[in-house]
Amino acid sequence: MQYTAGPAKEAIRGCQLIGGTGGYAQARSILDSRFGYPHLVTERLIRELKFGKQLRTLQEVNSQSVIREIMGRFTNCVQLKWKKRALKSKKSNDSYPTFKEFVGFAAEIAGEVNDPVYGNVFKREQRTSSESYSVSLSNSNVGATGHSNGKGSRLKRGDNAKSEPPCVLCSQVHRLWHCDQFKQMSPRERLDVVINHKLCHNCLLSSHKTDDCGKRSVCSVPGCGKKHTKNIHLNDNVANVSSSDTSNNVQVSNASFYPNKGTHMPLVQVLVNDACKVYALLDSGSSNSFCSLALVRRLGLTGKSYEFSLRTLNKSGPQRSEAVGLSLSSESGETLEFSAVYVVDEIPVKSTRIETACYPHLDGLGPMPAY
Repeated sequence: MQYTAGPAKEAIRGCQLIGGTGGYAQARSILDSRFGYPHLVTERLIRELKFGKQLRTLQEVNSQSVIREIMGRFTNCVQLKWKKRALKSKKSNDSYPTFKEFVGFAAEIAGEVNDPVYGNVFKREQRTSSESYSVSLSNSNVGATGHSNGKGSRLKRGDNAKSEPPCVLCSQVHRLWHCDQFKQMSPRERLDVVINHKLCHNCLLSSHKTDDCGKRSVCSVPGCGKKHTKNIHLNDNVANVSSSDTSNNVQVSNASFYPNKGTHMPLVQVLVNDACKVYALLDSGSSNSFCSLALVRRLGLTGKSYEFSLRTLNKSGPQRSEAVGLSLSSESGETLEFSAVYVVDEIPVKSTRIETACYPHLDGLGPMPAY
């Protein structure tokens, strides 16, 4: 029954009640009489091989696209054999094999697989190699808390099983987040360990980079959600809360409080009118360009008086100010000319310093000045 499906399986389902040799013989007889006609078998095979659009001419059968489509249904090892043969033919004859040669190749493969002596050798070897065996670990194996569990753990391993890499701090056999030394460190110290040993910021393994990490989890600190573990989460306003705080009678030990999430604005350093370096805020939601009054006075500029409409989240209405022309240059020499930059009293951007070590994609930039 396990080798049949669909109408064929339903046709012989009643033979299970008979059982034994008699039921088996009757099942074979039913299958042979209903589904064993040679032309039906041939028609089914041809239909599967021709799966796809209808061929217009017989010459299409000889195209490499048809051969590739049919070859895609073979196993990987057979596809590799055909690939080597096709490339060898191209190198020697400057042409790929024809459909006739492909049919001959398929016949060879069929003969190899159905050989009564060696046809099933590969399958038996594959079953043997896939059988798992138990590996007994010594009592020195470390459990989840970083201490010996006192018992030999038994893990099912394949022939190609890799041993667990030792901890980068204590050299014991456990993951880094289970290490007692790692737990006692501050987030800043943990991040230094991760960076110095070139570990993934998300899963703390050394086998790949953070961008290539297959772990889908993100930082669980409220308001963060970035692709790193909470063990190395840093915040500009981290306040260590002691167990003796009396203002609200809070009893907390070895904890950190994160009042808000640090946000970094998209700023670039530019040279204005070839005179002074300032930071420019790239605001994709603004329809106009603005500069501070302090910058205009520093450059000694005088602009024309303009009235414009300024709309923000809190208010909207007409504003009267000056408009000046500015030239912005980058460190690479690119220059942008602005004919109408409106002057405002100040641009409310919080001054902060970017910790580049917290962001893997900024690795290599070095320390960035505060803005």
